[in-house]
Amino acid sequence: MKSFSLLNGLILLSIVLVCFSCETSKNTSALETANELILSKPDSSLKIIRNIDSASFHTSRWKAKYALTKAIALDKNYIDTTDAGFLLPALNYYKRFGSKEDLMRAYYYYGRIQYNNKDYKSAVVSFYSALDASVNVANPKFKGMIYGALADTHNKNHNNKDELKYALLAYNSMEDTGDSTQINLARYKLGIAYHNNRFLDKADSLLSLVRGNDYLVNEARIALSDNEIQKEPHSASRVISLIESTLEANGRMELKHYYEYAYALVEDGRTNDANQWISILSQYPDNAKTYWWKYKIAEHNKDYRTALCYLNSFSEASDSVVVKKLEQSLYKAQTEYYELKTDIADAKAQNARLNTIIIVMLSIIFVSFLFIVFKKRRQKIIDENNQLRLQQEEAARMVKRLKRQGKAEKDKYEAQLSELRTDFARMYRKQFDEIIATSANHFDPSTLSEKAKKAYSEKYSALITELIDPQKQNEFETRLNDDLDDIMKKLRTDFPEFSEVQFRFLTYIIAGFDASSLAFLLNTSKNNVWVRKSRLKDRIFNSSSTNKDLYGTFII
Repeated sequence: MKSFSLLNGLILLSIVLVCFSCETSKNTSALETANELILSKPDSSLKIIRNIDSASFHTSRWKAKYALTKAIALDKNYIDTTDAGFLLPALNYYKRFGSKEDLMRAYYYYGRIQYNNKDYKSAVVSFYSALDASVNVANPKFKGMIYGALADTHNKNHNNKDELKYALLAYNSMEDTGDSTQINLARYKLGIAYHNNRFLDKADSLLSLVRGNDYLVNEARIALSDNEIQKEPHSASRVISLIESTLEANGRMELKHYYEYAYALVEDGRTNDANQWISILSQYPDNAKTYWWKYKIAEHNKDYRTALCYLNSFSEASDSVVVKKLEQSLYKAQTEYYELKTDIADAKAQNARLNTIIIVMLSIIFVSFLFIVFKKRRQKIIDENNQLRLQQEEAARMVKRLKRQGKAEKDKYEAQLSELRTDFARMYRKQFDEIIATSANHFDPSTLSEKAKKAYSEKYSALITELIDPQKQNEFETRLNDDLDDIMKKLRTDFPEFSEVQFRFLTYIIAGFDASSLAFLLNTSKNNVWVRKSRLKDRIFNSSSTNKDLYGTFII
């Protein structure tokens, strides 16, 4: 039962999430549609936005987009709202995320709402923030709108100098767009700024060029009349013509403009018409501007007492304007002070960044220097190693060449030695072959007579004695060593187990005696000689001696 309730709960939660997701998706889609229509059909866009529940957006991004879209739609429909709260989500979000263009728009429309609330000082700050955000934004039209808003706000703050500065920037920006409507509006505002700064001729030339819708043309026309009447000298008839054209077109006029009209009528000699207008206008409360024109009319009529009264009233009423201008001067001084502090802070931050960059660059240069030194050192080591390797290779080649030369010389020496040994062996064999031949041809030792033995002994006794006598045997062995590379010494060293009889037998073999000679010398049979010789050769040539090549030359 508990599991079933849990399952139902999960199903219900899933349904709620699906419905919530569908509703959110529906509202985001509607907001995208409103964005697409905001320029071509601003009224339809505003209608869609008003049908969207802003609470359906649960992310800061979509809340910001909804707030900014709503602000743009209200502006495009010429609805001046004073509720700045709805735009805060956009402002707070785009300060941290989003593009600079979105932040620029958010600050601009926030400033417009502050302007509508007559909070002109705060509006100026917002418009400046919008201008800062627009630095890298390629949108001259919107920049022109920001400049124009700054000009309007400085006008309200009685800051005529900055009003002219930003009105001129707005006009130049709008000229870059080629939008005739925006150009005419910027031209009108620039004309007003020139008028407020007492550049009356420039104001006249610009205001005379304003074209566009009837409202803007009438505003420019009444501004021209206001500008003309302040010239010295001025044309009263032109002022009258401009104001009457505005009246015929039902253009908007302030109370001061009607008094200007009355003053122009007085100057033009139409006193009755002027008095009729003054009678009508007296029903409305006066202000500094109406007192001024009443003073001008009384002065023109040479009613100096009345003129003095109106002048005093004008002075009293103007105190608030003077205070506002003083406040504006103080505000401007404070603004410039804080701007200077901001510039100093920015300069410090810039210097810190530059110091960081310099440190980083120096570090990079130092690391690069170390890298170059290391690379050169490494290359030097590589070159030295290569040179050493080449030297080693050259030394190895020289060693090989020397080895080859040594081997060739050794081979040559061994060949000469072998040839010498062969010559010695041949000599010994020749000597003993002679003994053997004589023995074979002349006698058989067993049958020799005493006379024959004596003759034989006289001829060969020295040689035979050398071979048989032990002392002579040593001398014979020494001679073999001297002549044949110490052959007997090597045999005695390699085979210490051999007996003296065996070494003597080996000397006979090395000397070149054949089996018959050995049988004769040893007084034994040939077969016995062969057997003994064969056994000794087997032991010698089956041994591990390093002198087997030498032995093989003579022991055959």
